[in-house]
Amino acid sequence: MSMYSYSKAAAKGARWAQETASVFKILSDPTRCKILKLLVESRESMCVSEIAEAVGTTHSAASHQLNGLETRGVLVSFREGQTICYEIADTHIARNIVRILEVFFM
Repeated sequence: MSMYSYSKAAAKGARWAQETASVFKILSDPTRCKILKLLVESRESMCVSEIAEAVGTTHSAASHQLNGLETRGVLVSFREGQTICYEIADTHIARNIVRILEVFFM
């Protein structure tokens, strides 16, 4: 294996390790897990107040977690009037998280 091939393989392995760690960091919080499981099971968008009520947390706490999940590319949001709604994003990391949830918890 040439040094170039080795460096390319090492970089790919580092990206894989970083993404894997990121997925498990996301799943390390019980509220985030509840939110993700809820949205995966519902298979449609939900507004912040619906999510907060369903997972048993405050609107503020749910909003904080939802914003973090959106920042990480796991969720997308859109407005319906004055309400912000969220759904699972169509991204690589979101698809991996959905697979994990489906294998272990559904």
